[in-house]
Amino acid sequence: MATLHDTHADLTIRVAEVDRHVLVEKPIVMNLGDVDRMIGACKRADVKPLVCFILRYSPPVVKAKELIDANVIGDIIGIRRLY
Repeated sequence: MATLHDTHADLTIRVAEVDRHVLVEKPIVMNLGDVDRMIGACKRADVKPLVCFILRYSPPVVKAKELIDANVIGDIIGIRRLY
């Protein structure tokens, strides 16, 4: 689901109610209450909610995180990534 983040909870619940698994773009929602509602609806419907965050384990992203954590790069003031 690639919609505005403030629609994710209600739309996920509606999708779960028709017995469909849900793939949601990040950010999943902006508060824990909405996450709880989404998870509850998916559990009741026995469907799987998934969050699309494909870059977390991307080798270049992992390497950049290692360099940042090791302070090899220095202070980060901004990041820009092009696909």
